[in-house]
Amino acid sequence: MRQLIACWRLLHVVVHIGRGLAIALASGPLDEAHRQAHVRDWSRRFLAILGIELQMTGGPQP
Repeated sequence: MRQLIACWRLLHVVVHIGRGLAIALASGPLDEAHRQAHVRDWSRRFLAILGIELQMTGGPQP
């Protein structure tokens, strides 16, 4: 069963990376805010696929 889950995650990772590349190449140039939003959303989904939870405390330093 663990191998099945690992294979599913690997397939999901490969598809997610492929979709990310396709969207990045097809969308053309974006302004910085939109690009950051797309990267943030893609990264969140990628971490979720891998079963990783990211917790951040505080904020960016000036």
